[in-house]
Amino acid sequence: MTYSFARRCVIAAATIGLASCSAPLGPSDVSGTYVLTRAGTASLPLVVTLYDGSIHRLEADTLVLRADGTGRRHEVAQFLPIGGVERPLGGEVEFTYRMDGRTMRAVVLQTGADAVLQTFELVLMGDDLLVNKFRYERTGAPAP
Repeated sequence: MTYSFARRCVIAAATIGLASCSAPLGPSDVSGTYVLTRAGTASLPLVVTLYDGSIHRLEADTLVLRADGTGRRHEVAQFLPIGGVERPLGGEVEFTYRMDGRTMRAVVLQTGADAVLQTFELVLMGDDLLVNKFRYERTGAPAP
């Protein structure tokens, strides 16, 4: 059985594509800037009414992943307690991460200590990162 040149190219491209999907990823493969764009079907700002009736408004969330396995998260949010004055929330936090297949496991440590403040997992879907219902779109080139 003989195949045309074009058909052999399509078969080769499909084989390479499948191999690259299953190849393990490292921090340098996912480094870059990712911006939160959606939470489920909702776009930002995301307004959440908490159990006590107070309001948490998430205005922006950005992840910067560096090729050395470290990263930074910058969140901009507002908090409005019932009968209170709106105040800013968020800020920046540094973290480390590692890749396990297409899943990124990140650990946020308390500054100057080894106490774990938070861990989270994100799944790489194309160029985007997903954590639960939150979608972070890649917007920047790899971070140094």
